[in-house]
Amino acid sequence: MIEDSDIKLLIAELSALRIQVGHLESELSNLRAHDEVRLQSNGATVTLTRGDRVRIINAIKPPASWTKRWDSDTDERERLATVTHTTPTQVWLITDNGTKTWRAHKNVRRL
Repeated sequence: MIEDSDIKLLIAELSALRIQVGHLESELSNLRAHDEVRLQSNGATVTLTRGDRVRIINAIKPPASWTKRWDSDTDERERLATVTHTTPTQVWLITDNGTKTWRAHKNVRRL
């Protein structure tokens, strides 16, 4: 049989969990706000977040450590990338070739 003290204890635990969920949701919201950057492009606002696929539109040079042949397929894989994180001035990427790099927001387009 469930006693009043057990019910009061469960209610107190539930209340504490609700408070904890509220704090975690607030923390998650803050993390997402830091991880999103809104870009202005032709009057439209675009949001980039971690994991978004983008295309680099400015000039690309082979990395200094690149030892393989650089052809048009390699260049195309270097232009396609995944966002790892963003700052107000930079978009950090890892290209399909595995190169870790960054670009200014104006030099990437979301796919």
